[in-house]
Amino acid sequence: MRKFDSFLLLFLTAVTASATELRIAISDLILGDVLKTIQNLAEDRAIEVSVVSVGSITAVDSLRSDEVQLAILASPENADDAMQLDDTYETITVAYSSAIIAVNQANPINELSFGELRGIFGSDPDLNVETWGSLGVSSLADRSIKPLISQNEMGVSTELFRHLVLAHAAMKLTVNELTDVEIEKMLVDNVTVVAVLSHLPKTGKVKALMVSKDSQSPAFGPKDDNIYFGDYPIRLPLQIAYKKDSEAKLIPLLRILLSDEVTEALRESYLYVLPDGIRASFIERLDFVD
Repeated sequence: MRKFDSFLLLFLTAVTASATELRIAISDLILGDVLKTIQNLAEDRAIEVSVVSVGSITAVDSLRSDEVQLAILASPENADDAMQLDDTYETITVAYSSAIIAVNQANPINELSFGELRGIFGSDPDLNVETWGSLGVSSLADRSIKPLISQNEMGVSTELFRHLVLAHAAMKLTVNELTDVEIEKMLVDNVTVVAVLSHLPKTGKVKALMVSKDSQSPAFGPKDDNIYFGDYPIRLPLQIAYKKDSEAKLIPLLRILLSDEVTEALRESYLYVLPDGIRASFIERLDFVD
């Protein structure tokens, strides 16, 4: 069955479901293990849920038209009008997608700015960076930088990097697009490689760099707290959205979406989750709505 036909079948199933069933639209960035966790918890708690996996703009349209009661969507921080929800809606950020800048552990460099990254990966001749020496790495002064970027179709790290760091500028022809497995091997074997990935490989031979928006700003590494507070500047929020006047009936589902189990599933899908204290405050607020 074609993808469109599969979507249509799922969607018609959702909108014709029982009135007691909660209909939710979930961004297609959410991987299967997260969906399975949500559905298993809902079943355990006797909550009837009908799920459709769609793009974020479609999820917003479905929420506005009352075809679903809740949406989980990727919401860029500079979203256009099609993605904007007015103050009759509640939104809760539950996780972030990001892009990790990685190098071999033996490479002395520890941080890069957006401008330096544009010089490495972008085609702007005014920002061209070709050698490690031009970044102040004296031990690799004459070595050419080998830039790589992930071609992982399940993640958004490449597009996020293009949008936020390159500002949609063209990628250099010298940037090779490889699988995560291929990139990890090259990072381990070659000290001149710098790569854009959705997550850091699980090896002590590779490190994530700290990143800053400009050379005057402090650089931060890709950790949950840094991404949540916006200190690490490459991030895409994943939000729960629903109409405020429907919150009371959604509380059992909201508790699932903010649960330890779903949080761990999000983390295992290489998403960056809320700091525990922030998530606990959202859960505590639900107690006053109950």
